[in-house]
Amino acid sequence: MKKLYALALASLALFAACSDDDGPTGGGGTGYTATITGLPGITQSSGTAFWVEGTEEGITSFVIGLQPSNSAQVGFIISRTGAGRAPVGNYTFVDNNAEATPEQFQLFANLSPYICGAVSGTHNITESGASRVRGTFTIQGQCASTATEEPPVDVTITGTYNAPKAPGGIR
Repeated sequence: MKKLYALALASLALFAACSDDDGPTGGGGTGYTATITGLPGITQSSGTAFWVEGTEEGITSFVIGLQPSNSAQVGFIISRTGAGRAPVGNYTFVDNNAEATPEQFQLFANLSPYICGAVSGTHNITESGASRVRGTFTIQGQCASTATEEPPVDVTITGTYNAPKAPGGIR
């Protein structure tokens, strides 16, 4: 799984640099927009989106990467293990420490100076094809500061994405 996350983070940077993005999800464009409630200093995030799937060490995974336009933020990784690209449907988010089923997603986000994870939430995939995945999400989560020793803060992240398939895959 570490290799999967490393690939997703590398793909975020590569996709952001090489994409001919015509703007976050509005119109026919690709990308994402998100509203963040409860996080001091960060209320919105938007940028490039992509998806990738593959199998590593016998485990199939599906990852949606969201790369913010703000270079201070690393981005979001929305993932599920045990299955490839998710079909159209409604799914749930579970805590990153939980043993997720193929019908559940997990979230990791680095919104500097915060590291965030989902506790619960909903994920509605409205389009799922070989070249594009589109959907909406509402996540209840927690973010911890990497700059201070304050306790984690509760957050809600609501957003939409329109993600083309990234070049390559997980091997």
